[in-house]
Amino acid sequence: MKKGNIPLKELASLPSFYFVNPAWDEKRFAFYWDKTGRMELYTAELPNGAPRQVSHGEVPRSLRAGFIWSRDGSTIVFAKDRDGNEQHDLYAIDTSTGAVAQLTDTPQAQEIPVEFSPDDAWLTMLSNRDGQLNLYKLRPDGSEVTPLTRFENPVLDGGIWSPDGTRIAFSCNETPELKNQDIYIVNADGGGINRVLQVRVGSKDRPARWLPDSRRLAFTTDAFGVNRPGVLDVETGEVSFYGEEGVDETATSVSRNGRYLLALRNKDATIRPVIYE
Repeated sequence: MKKGNIPLKELASLPSFYFVNPAWDEKRFAFYWDKTGRMELYTAELPNGAPRQVSHGEVPRSLRAGFIWSRDGSTIVFAKDRDGNEQHDLYAIDTSTGAVAQLTDTPQAQEIPVEFSPDDAWLTMLSNRDGQLNLYKLRPDGSEVTPLTRFENPVLDGGIWSPDGTRIAFSCNETPELKNQDIYIVNADGGGINRVLQVRVGSKDRPARWLPDSRRLAFTTDAFGVNRPGVLDVETGEVSFYGEEGVDETATSVSRNGRYLLALRNKDATIRPVIYE
């Protein structure tokens, strides 16, 4: 064996990390890790805290969906299927005690958690419990499941709350063009659905994160041939694009003060973070 090579058996046995996800206060993060030989949920304090195992066999063995933090960091909601059937229900795990509670029980439906509301009173999820994949909200204990959209085509991205808790952004398609995705906003009570962005018919326009003013929305579009980040004023329709033409960049987040946009640049087989003011 040449110096520096790793035996295949040893390489295959290396532990793997999945769905690394920071808490809202950015003081710790959670992730799936198969250190014990099966997948478990861990948390760790930032910047260099030791991992702490939270779950003990309750999380899915095969990961097909991620998880979300409550705003106060006390709860993580994850999706779990039954025996690999890919029909996920939602479960909540207490990040301090590891206690788990099942929130939804729809054996024939796919349900994916999206985001907790700013006051932790609700969370959004994508579900096909009524046929098509649409956007719903429910209480953190699994009660009061309420449909927010009833589109004939699937809601594919979004379900993210404005900081003031009054509106939710998502993507859907109401055109004959199958690859099209436009950005919509719905009121938190399920009323007032409006399409707020269609860069062009056929482009995939996806919301990323609201700015603190609850008026501007960071998003990604592939209307230019590759992904490109932008910021939309949902009141006026004014759009600002960022990045270089022909360079693939995806909007991921904004700073707490709304001054900076974070994107991931995919160029020359390397992914790097990029910050725009």
